[in-house]
Amino acid sequence: LLADTVDNVVGIFNATAVLLDSSLIGLADLQRSTEDLPWSTGLFMTCFWRSREETASLLSAKPTCGLVEEGHSTALTCETTGCSASTLTWRTLESRSSVVVTCRSNGCGGLFDSYFPTTMSSTRSTLTISSVSRVTPFNMETKWSCSPCSRGYRTVCDKLQVYAKPQNPSCTLSENTGSGDITSVTVTCSTSKVYPQAKCSFFKETNGGNSVKVNNGPVYTHTPIPATATTPVYYRSQCSVNVSVQELGEGTHSFLGYIYPGVTRGKNLVNGSPADKDVTLSFPQVSQTCLTNMGQGYFIGKSARCTCRATSDGYPRGSAQWYKGDQTVGTNGDLDITYNKNNPEQVYTCEAKSTLGRKPGSLLRAKFAFIVPDSVQIASSSSKVNLCDNNNQVQMTCEISRDHVSPAPTFSFSVDGPRSQGPQPGTDSSDGNYYQSRFSLSPDVGGQYQVTCRVTNSVTNTWQIKSTQITFNKAPPGPPQVTVTGQTYRGISPSNIVTLAEGYIGDVTCRVEGGYPGAHSTQLKCGQLENTGDGNTATVRFTTVTLTRDLNGTVCTCTSQHDSGCYNNRETRYTLKILYAPEVTFTKSSPRTEFNKGDNFDFTCSAQGNPDPTSVILTRERNDDIIKSVQSAHLTHALDSLECLDTGVYICSGQNSQGTTSKEISISVNCTYMVPVERPDIVNTLRTTETSRPGHYEDIDGVHNTTHAPLVSTSSPPLLRQDQNITETSADTHTTLVSASQPPGNAQYETISDMVQQSGLYNSTSSQDVEPPNIYRRPKPETSSNTDHGVSGTYNNYAPGDHGETPDTGPRSKPTETTVTSLPAKNYVNVELTSVAGNTSNRKPHQQAYENVDMS
Repeated sequence: LLADTVDNVVGIFNATAVLLDSSLIGLADLQRSTEDLPWSTGLFMTCFWRSREETASLLSAKPTCGLVEEGHSTALTCETTGCSASTLTWRTLESRSSVVVTCRSNGCGGLFDSYFPTTMSSTRSTLTISSVSRVTPFNMETKWSCSPCSRGYRTVCDKLQVYAKPQNPSCTLSENTGSGDITSVTVTCSTSKVYPQAKCSFFKETNGGNSVKVNNGPVYTHTPIPATATTPVYYRSQCSVNVSVQELGEGTHSFLGYIYPGVTRGKNLVNGSPADKDVTLSFPQVSQTCLTNMGQGYFIGKSARCTCRATSDGYPRGSAQWYKGDQTVGTNGDLDITYNKNNPEQVYTCEAKSTLGRKPGSLLRAKFAFIVPDSVQIASSSSKVNLCDNNNQVQMTCEISRDHVSPAPTFSFSVDGPRSQGPQPGTDSSDGNYYQSRFSLSPDVGGQYQVTCRVTNSVTNTWQIKSTQITFNKAPPGPPQVTVTGQTYRGISPSNIVTLAEGYIGDVTCRVEGGYPGAHSTQLKCGQLENTGDGNTATVRFTTVTLTRDLNGTVCTCTSQHDSGCYNNRETRYTLKILYAPEVTFTKSSPRTEFNKGDNFDFTCSAQGNPDPTSVILTRERNDDIIKSVQSAHLTHALDSLECLDTGVYICSGQNSQGTTSKEISISVNCTYMVPVERPDIVNTLRTTETSRPGHYEDIDGVHNTTHAPLVSTSSPPLLRQDQNITETSADTHTTLVSASQPPGNAQYETISDMVQQSGLYNSTSSQDVEPPNIYRRPKPETSSNTDHGVSGTYNNYAPGDHGETPDTGPRSKPTETTVTSLPAKNYVNVELTSVAGNTSNRKPHQQAYENVDMS
């Protein structure tokens, strides 16, 4: 029934509803017994209309309902606020008449008032159940209602909850196995009598700790105990819960079971029952062992083997297992670990493993200490640097792969032995694959530097090294040094003057000192002399052929190269000053060489040398007298009105500090010659230890009468019995026979033979030859101070008079020096210049004789 305008609609039948101001209120289990209704049996509905206020009053009576143990008392209260209760009725669904007690103003009573003492006041009525029973006088486990002010019933208690506590409650524990090992435990609690059917709750304690509820759902078994006329129905209840060992875990576990009537808050009605025994579960005991040597907590090397072993079985039985996080590793408890640069410290645990799960064991932090041989690398920003550059610093990077060393090493650097930097820790490379360290080198001195990087593993105290060579080129500090005759010269300077005498034999050396590496392509150049050395030195050698006056004033240079490219002061210059003896120019005013008596001509002599000549002297051969001398470089001399004795060789000499140089001019004045009638003495044979002089003769035994001796020269040694002039014989001219028109030449030899038949030749010394003697040279005028007319071997017409005059007497034997002045006129005497030493006896080898016809 739905009515928007009525205050209340109450339907009485089975289960009906009241819609009040759109609020739905359920009214359960309405009275449907026909005996309680005032109408005949049938389908009907009665509606009551009440005001809103009355309805509110009725509904304010709150139902009161609770738990009550069978055989115990309880009270129910019906609130009557909102009406003056002069009449109130209690009823149940289980009583035969439905009405249990009726209260009026004079008191309460009814059919069951002895079971249910009841009181009423103006605001409430209280019904007391003296002994709750499900049998007598009826089953009180039912719905209780009250009707205040006779305005309809309302529920005081939907259903009185009646219970009977469990009798003989107990709990047992059993172990469940599989494959010989415990897998779970079952805790079973039971009671011989309970009402209603029992419920169970289970709790466990581990190692005497806090009690924890077991949330696994129990399995129930209920067996009814049938009701009798005097007893209601009861139950034998049993409940079991199964807990796996994984849920239990390690430890000693005890259980407490609560079996209680299945009513609201039934657990609070009973005490727990402990299980008959405890169960103790345990993991196996495990331990770890590593077979690799360790130092400072590191494995020495790149790998290690460790074992994880169980020392007890555990309950349930288990095993030992390596774990890395939640992942099992290793095989049969053996773990092979290798270094991983991305995870240098690997963490493992040796754990016990069983159906209980895992029990963390000892922790293994696997760290490795090693350094791999030949694993260090070193690189430089440049392998060659010129110290003249603005940036002369070289940066080196030393690195080692993280695959090749652990833990992070230290770096140290050394240069040519001594340590220069370190040890110090390195840094990570940009890609994270290397440890590295940097070192800078910027020396002041050039050279090749060996930089060594030492990478040290501080745990193992082992190291690896790597070296690199860095060349720092530095130009030499000064120019090349030229050394001549012990004197040194450097650079470009006007004062670099090297004074040498012409014909000097010696070395000129150019050398570049200092710098690194040494200078190269050193070139020494002086005129046509040039030498380029491979290194820092070049040498040229002056000889008598190469060091001539033509090099005077020559500028010589020494240059060199250097790898640095900045050897700017690389040249030395010096000027040669060549000292040489004068060069003489000797001329005459006439081109002729033969003159007549009375002719005239001039000599001109000049000399040039370095230093300048100090004097020029004119002399005549074989005469120490100086014809003319000047203290300059130029001389002239006139020969006027030539005479026969002017025939000869004239010598001009120039002199300076380097020596004397001479030039000769030979002239002859045409005159009549005379020949001595006596062969000159043969001077003694020269020994090798004697010094030859002009005019020496030598007689060598054994010359054949028919042999004309050839000229003696370097390539034509003297023959047997050959006479030669030791010092002045020409090497390239066969002498010409002397005649009136051909005066003797310088140091001339000729054969003396057949003079009788050859007219005009005046060379025979044979005593049979009657030709007039030839006057070779005018003797000096005899004065009181000049009585020396020479010694033996030269004959002349001594007496004053014309040349060619016939002597008064025949040839005389050689006079002695003491008698020469007393000889009669026109006698022949030894006048001058012939050697006084030697044999004075005459030897006449027929008509084969030699004589010097010029020097006498």
